[in-house]
Amino acid sequence: MKSKLLFAIAAATLPLGGGLSVSANPAPPVRPLVSQQPTSANWQEFASNDGKFSVLMPGVPEADSKTDPNGNVNHSFMLALDEELYLINYFDFPEGFSADSAQVRELLDTLPNSFAQGASARLVGDRNITLDGHPGKEFQFALANEQAPPGIGRLYLVDRRIYLAIAMTPQSQKAQRFLESFRILS
Repeated sequence: MKSKLLFAIAAATLPLGGGLSVSANPAPPVRPLVSQQPTSANWQEFASNDGKFSVLMPGVPEADSKTDPNGNVNHSFMLALDEELYLINYFDFPEGFSADSAQVRELLDTLPNSFAQGASARLVGDRNITLDGHPGKEFQFALANEQAPPGIGRLYLVDRRIYLAIAMTPQSQKAQRFLESFRILS
């Protein structure tokens, strides 16, 4: 089960940056972090200074950065447990990126579909959200594998950076704890 979840999510997050023009700046070095198999009592804050975010996770995620052939860099922090998966992914648009509110809404409406296509998933629902005044989109999805737990994601556009937070767990309170704890650092 765990390997199927990892494959589906990895396949889905790469197209997020790949189909868009994002910064070609080299990725900062990423320190590999040790994976844990924690109990739910081990929730702890994880923060990325380079990514400028913090979030609660039930363990320490593995960090990774991938550069596509166009030089676009996609940063991810993933924690995979037996039947749970928690992911934060981010990428930057180029310097000078700006969009009016209609373009921002179109972008946020398009990205969940890109994610679903990449993961061979079906979108179940979505709604507009905000985080500290930044526009976002929450979406629910189901993988084609009926044994996979339900998934919920949140996208935020903060200046020229897109953040994606994904939780897949059969326990909705864990997904909400993860998603509600996501914060932008200044």
